[in-house]
Amino acid sequence: MRYDEHDPDLQRDLLNRAGSSDLEATRPCTVGGTRAMSSSWRVRVSSFAMIDEASEFGARVARHLRDDVVVWLTTVSRSGEPIPSPVWFLWDGAESVLVYSMLSVRVRNVAANAHVALNFGGDGRGGDIVVLSCTAAEELEAPSADANSDYLAKYGAEIEEIGETPKSFAAKYCVPLRLRITRIRGH
Repeated sequence: MRYDEHDPDLQRDLLNRAGSSDLEATRPCTVGGTRAMSSSWRVRVSSFAMIDEASEFGARVARHLRDDVVVWLTTVSRSGEPIPSPVWFLWDGAESVLVYSMLSVRVRNVAANAHVALNFGGDGRGGDIVVLSCTAAEELEAPSADANSDYLAKYGAEIEEIGETPKSFAAKYCVPLRLRITRIRGH
């Protein structure tokens, strides 16, 4: 079965199947027109302190975090299956990334297991690999996507390209997830 997190019927089904232990109801969202609540290579590995932009690797990590439009966010299902999803993101310039999500399997997975990974695309030949291990949680204090000026500066044109307004995008992608970087590796 093909999974499409944008399918309103699937989202409604997820909401109906999610019990209180699966998903905390904390933030109002619109899902399918219905109000819902959300709730041989040398590899560099470092525990997170601060991204050292003076090093070649640190500068590449920072460049990806600043300039890339899409990153792969991998969550883990209850059965232990990794679930990668391409997402838009906003780096805080230090230790965390903000992602706005639809109320979806991704949110349920984060609620059940906060350990996630972010992977950038690399150079297509096995180089420029950057993997960030993170802990994720819903961030109730975050502004909605349409009220986040930095997010709109980065993604305003993309939001328009997919036929949304900032307000309609924020209504769909209404769950802010804060991903705190705990480890960086790559080559």
